[in-house]
Amino acid sequence: MNTTIRYTQKRRLFQLILGSLFLVIGVFYVIEEGGSYFSSYTFPLLGLTYLVIFYCETKNKYIAFYPEEMRIFSIFTKKVKYEDIQEVYMKFGDYIIQTSKEKIVVPKNQMHKEDVSIFEDFFLKQQQKTTLHHN
Repeated sequence: MNTTIRYTQKRRLFQLILGSLFLVIGVFYVIEEGGSYFSSYTFPLLGLTYLVIFYCETKNKYIAFYPEEMRIFSIFTKKVKYEDIQEVYMKFGDYIIQTSKEKIVVPKNQMHKEDVSIFEDFFLKQQQKTTLHHN
């Protein structure tokens, strides 16, 4: 069984409201202006973008833990193999996962409050592993 971390309800609700608002404003703007300017399509496109992000974040979870790797779902999915993790630490309240290839920032405020403890358990275990590995 895989463990998942969900996005916060507040984040998804914000994207739904903002996407809907931009889409409605944009449609009225296109109807009113006749769609003659490039800028008249900006609001509907922005609205659709927020709604697509809302859909993706509702469909996919924020983070999923698998036996060999973790996946962080955003616009682009990041896969991190546990064996590639070199260092984990906190900075400004966010979790930082350092691999040989990249530094991944995992904002704590984007996690569902009920799931934060699950990620913190993972984070502490990874910190212990990297500390033992470096010593």
